[in-house]
Amino acid sequence: LEEGETRVEVTVVPSAEALDMIFAMPRLKKLEINVVRPNPDSLDEQEERILQKLLDQGAKEQTVVLKKRPGIQKLTPDEDTRTLAKVAANNGSVSAEGRDDDGKTVFESTKDHPKTVRAEVVGTSSVATFFARIASFL
Repeated sequence: LEEGETRVEVTVVPSAEALDMIFAMPRLKKLEINVVRPNPDSLDEQEERILQKLLDQGAKEQTVVLKKRPGIQKLTPDEDTRTLAKVAANNGSVSAEGRDDDGKTVFESTKDHPKTVRAEVVGTSSVATFFARIASFL
């Protein structure tokens, strides 16, 4: 924590398919991306760039909301928006609202699709395997 901060943000890591489900929505009407400043440890280049941008502006969080304009079938997020969503999936959240092929309203969120790791622990020799699986999750 930085000096004066008392709040810790925890983001449940979403499954690999969570963003794919959002971007595959047939009639994407609304896309909300919430980026919470990631922890400064083990950042990739994209996360580092976004962290620096937030720090430079004195911000701890950024929310971007895209709404489809009338007369357009669906939102078409560009590469920058997709990159921001990828970072937000692991450091915040991404949610979307739209319609499926049948016209039914659908809502997807990275919060609803957590990554899961399964490991069987049998006896003490498997404890190391269990912790190795947990470490691979992070």
